[in-house]
Amino acid sequence: MRHEISTQRLMLRLTVYFLFLFGSVLAVGTMRPELLSVMPMGGTTAFKAAQIDVDEQTIADQLSLSNNATVEPLPTPNQIANIVLFLALSLVGTLLVMLPITWTYVATRREIGFRKNFVRALMVLPICIGLAAGIGHLGIAAVMALFFCFTNVLLWHVDFGRNPIDEGRLARKHSALPASVSEKDTIERLL
Repeated sequence: MRHEISTQRLMLRLTVYFLFLFGSVLAVGTMRPELLSVMPMGGTTAFKAAQIDVDEQTIADQLSLSNNATVEPLPTPNQIANIVLFLALSLVGTLLVMLPITWTYVATRREIGFRKNFVRALMVLPICIGLAAGIGHLGIAAVMALFFCFTNVLLWHVDFGRNPIDEGRLARKHSALPASVSEKDTIERLL
């Protein structure tokens, strides 16, 4: 049996969660501004977080065997720690951003099955969020998730995309209608 949740309760849960998420990042940035340099927000890359100077010319020179490029020194333990912290924050941040999307999906999915468009969006959104986190734009991923969740809850609340045929199938599944009733009859009864 599915746990039913009202749209108001889901909206409240999402609002509190996103306020807490954005508020936590703001609090960390206010109290410990030096941590912002290792957080995957606003375009910080792992190399920037570790304070490693890398430019395209240096990488191209190091890959070219015909050029006598200088070898860069190995990263220091502090730089390696900053890279590991950056990657860990990226992964944790991605999970924190995906959590409300799962709440939204579980609450808004229909008992009759999956809606193809919603499933397609759910397949693309984690990829976008993962890519955004990987390139240091987890803030953009969080805003995308926020709009995705609230838009889907709003559409669910107004019953956008309601399909009487699916409702007839669901009613037949729960034995509310005899099996001999055709889909056409079901549609006419529901309309």
